[in-house]
Amino acid sequence: MTASPTTIKTKPLSAWRARATCLALATALGLMAHADAQPPTTLQTTPLSIGQLGETQAENPADERETDATSIHQTNLAPSGSNLRLTLDLATRFTWDDTRDEAANTSFVGVDLLHVFSGSSGDRATLTVQGFFTHADASSVVPQPREEAGEWFLEYRILNLNINLLDQSRLNLRLGHFELPFGLEQNINTNGTLRQFSHVANLGFKTDWGASLNGILHGVDYEVGLTRGSGNEWLNRERPWIVSGRLGVKPKAGLSVGVAGFSGEVLDINTTVRRERLGLDVEQELGPLTLLGEVSLGHDEDREVFNTLAEVNWRTRHEDLLVYLQHRFFDIDTPNQDDPATGFAFGARWIASTHWALSAAVEQDTDQPAGSARGRRWMMQARYRF
Repeated sequence: MTASPTTIKTKPLSAWRARATCLALATALGLMAHADAQPPTTLQTTPLSIGQLGETQAENPADERETDATSIHQTNLAPSGSNLRLTLDLATRFTWDDTRDEAANTSFVGVDLLHVFSGSSGDRATLTVQGFFTHADASSVVPQPREEAGEWFLEYRILNLNINLLDQSRLNLRLGHFELPFGLEQNINTNGTLRQFSHVANLGFKTDWGASLNGILHGVDYEVGLTRGSGNEWLNRERPWIVSGRLGVKPKAGLSVGVAGFSGEVLDINTTVRRERLGLDVEQELGPLTLLGEVSLGHDEDREVFNTLAEVNWRTRHEDLLVYLQHRFFDIDTPNQDDPATGFAFGARWIASTHWALSAAVEQDTDQPAGSARGRRWMMQARYRF
């Protein structure tokens, strides 16, 4: 198969300038603030293990949540001992769909930046930037194709400022582009990885523009947000909006439980969908094994929706290798249609070195609504960070 030539998007120059300028300003803000910053009170510069970081720092260092990190040194272009973390990120992803007998390639070139603004009284705010130039083939294999399919476009996975309003992170105000506070994604960051949870299938998208109040109060991890309801882009048509929130507790070591709510008019192509959800998520660590689950129910307009995801994963002692198995179930009440969408996902991620992360996964549909073919998708991804 001959790859199609890469083209650069030819949308109006003003749109490109607006996006690129926003990314450049946010990155420059973090870099300039570093020069006058007080000694860091949050970031560490020594090698960190999963117990200290979790999947974020190896796969997504510009993030404060748990991730699939290992006990390797972090890649960081910022000076040692600073409260700035800066990483450049290159990735390529290959997907093969057995049903369509079709392949697709997606490439990412971006920057991860995290800067903690500190003063004599402690941390004042945290700037997080994950901006990526992305190229996705004009192929039906790639989920949720964009108008930019087959061309390079700029997208923000994360771009926000979290301002400390009360000390000890009791109350913060987050402004910008961030993940909707709902489900397992609140504690485990899957941005840019093959391993995914239920946000896109269940809610419509993972991130949105807006504001949230968040923090930890009396042992309860909370976040409540009001967002635009349009996803990666700020779009005003049809006046979409979303209110979402999650409360999480850790009743004992290794156990995390969260309850969440979601309500809004969600933008869907040229109209909005009234969407409501109530959810529960659980994470239980059992030595090298971790059990994860999330369940939610609600409505899309007047149609009942029920969604579940269950995962078991295993990590090596040094946590450089992760292997996981997921079962997914999504059922929406549709006239003359009783069949839910169900399937399995099996994957692995290996942190080969400080810079390299290699992943592979296969997704198998077991049931699909009438008129939809059951499919199998094979995926591989290589990611280099420096």
